[in-house]
Amino acid sequence: MNGTVESKAEKTMKMKKWLMLIAFATLLGSVFGNPEFGFNYWPHERASDCMNDSLWTSQKPIIEADLDHISSLSGHVIRITFWPHPSGWPITWPLQPGYYQQTGRIAEFLELCHDRDIKVIVCFSNGNVLNSTGPAWTQYERYGNGSPAGFQLFLDESLDWMNGFIDAIEASAFKDTVIYYDLQNEYDHLDTNIGAYACAVYDRSHAPAGKRGFSALMWQPWTGDHDIDIEDLAIQLGGGRPLDFVEFHAYPAAADGLVGAYPVPGIESFYDEVKEDFPNATVVLGESGHSAPDATVEQYQQTIVADLATRAINKGFKYHLGWMFWDHTPGPQYQEFGWGDDPHTPKDVMGGMSDLLGILYNPDMEILDFTSPKSWSAGGTVPTSFHSAGPSDTASNDYYARLQANQDSGEVWMLSPYTPVYGGILYFNSYIRSNLDNVRMGIIEYDHNGTELRRTEGASFNPAWAWNNYLQRTGSFSVDLLPPTEFVHIAILGSIVENPSYLDVDTVSLYEKYSAPAKIYMQWADDYEMVGNGTAAMYTDPDGDGLNNLAEYGIGGNPTNRAERGHVPVGSIVKDSGSWLEYIHYEHADKTERGLSYSAQHSANLLSNVWASTEAVLVGAGALDAEFNAVTNRIATESKESQFIRLRVELQE
Repeated sequence: MNGTVESKAEKTMKMKKWLMLIAFATLLGSVFGNPEFGFNYWPHERASDCMNDSLWTSQKPIIEADLDHISSLSGHVIRITFWPHPSGWPITWPLQPGYYQQTGRIAEFLELCHDRDIKVIVCFSNGNVLNSTGPAWTQYERYGNGSPAGFQLFLDESLDWMNGFIDAIEASAFKDTVIYYDLQNEYDHLDTNIGAYACAVYDRSHAPAGKRGFSALMWQPWTGDHDIDIEDLAIQLGGGRPLDFVEFHAYPAAADGLVGAYPVPGIESFYDEVKEDFPNATVVLGESGHSAPDATVEQYQQTIVADLATRAINKGFKYHLGWMFWDHTPGPQYQEFGWGDDPHTPKDVMGGMSDLLGILYNPDMEILDFTSPKSWSAGGTVPTSFHSAGPSDTASNDYYARLQANQDSGEVWMLSPYTPVYGGILYFNSYIRSNLDNVRMGIIEYDHNGTELRRTEGASFNPAWAWNNYLQRTGSFSVDLLPPTEFVHIAILGSIVENPSYLDVDTVSLYEKYSAPAKIYMQWADDYEMVGNGTAAMYTDPDGDGLNNLAEYGIGGNPTNRAERGHVPVGSIVKDSGSWLEYIHYEHADKTERGLSYSAQHSANLLSNVWASTEAVLVGAGALDAEFNAVTNRIATESKESQFIRLRVELQE
């Protein structure tokens, strides 16, 4: 992000000449300190075969839209699973053409994730080593029907399959997008030769140190021992094979009030049990959630998923991921993966995660102000009415927003609450049902004075009378905010073609992502507990000391205590072959990493507000301490009635 915004911070010193010390600021913001949330992912009704030559052209825009939707839900990580058959290894040899197409295209897939700052966990789910999902390798004549020699051949071919993907990833420019490799999905101690298999893939896979992981399902109802698989994995690997990541999968049920489901303890105890066996590993909640097989269970789904996320945050999980949420209602009683424009898409879960982790107030329209969604509004070129509707036909939960117009033509729109932003990239989505034409989403940007800066609209579509996932209907869409933008409205707009006309909106999601310097600034703001209470923006001056937040950030001040202003610049008149106004300011030693720039600027007339740095002469710089450097500049004052000097602090990407 580039650009600067003037602050009100100033200090004057009366000497022979005037000296003015002024700090300037830009803006940013987010929520920090929480574990990273995400989803297990492949596009709707597809697996890794989406990267095959025959599918990639059609699947790529769907993937881009899905990743934007995940971003709008504050998703920072996805877990992709390679199963043998969809990835070109149908337990025959040689590997099929699809395998080489996928290993050749995985870097392009990772680039799509990298562009959105989404990290990736790569999972290998070799179902042929698992008795429960097989058929197991022991049932194949190729592998000697379970003979020792057959097992060695199965190991060799399994590793060739895995290493092709790992090699392609680690050789790519996007290898750092991958957090780790789950070398076997849901380790099960009952599977034949599973210990030997785990040791072999640890020793012989090309997963580099720092990226080795395994997963287990923390549930053995027939034994009552929930961590037996993790314990067995630790024993089999022994002390000489340390894991960097251990993930477990947990699906809450009876303990959460769901009738007929299996009882499981909480994820907190799972975390502790994993840590006992792998104390040096990062513990990950790799799969979680709950299916909704019918309408009687669906009412629990959003509550349970939001509760899981909240507990993961409170426990301190580094990563916590939802499964490809199952949602069987309405429609046939069979599982459907959740992503995609489909009646089975679990919009209730999406709304809950947006409400929990997003930046938009009342995104699921559940908070009412009398008869309409609180803080939302509607308007148009013709009269409109606006109210809450539901619960019988909502996209999620109990309520949705409805705009109605009884006109033959015109434009109508719905506006979100006025939402503070901090200069990042906005990702957003919604579920829309309408008989309007040319329905589209957009963003309206405003500066700190409430002046409109820009309107950006996405592609339009004609929804018809069913709930539609906007991004799935129109494609990838995000907005890189202008530097001065401090507030936004989300707008959903459309054109009247029927009388009466309706625009229904539900399950809106909005999230903002930042550059690396922006994240550092917002971590600083969060350290002072300013994030989330409206005082984190760089324009603001929470302690009223005349220095805005960026000024305090730039010179080491405390933005919540006016008595702690940091390293305030100092000035003096010096004689050195003439008369000079000498000015010493202080810069962060790691200013490049922070994206900060400092410049001494001068003016002969404050009324003109014309500033320049052309006459400032750098005298020298040196370390003040481990965190700050002192920089000395001077400007000539001979034959000049007055001179003013100020410090300009900017934050750039």
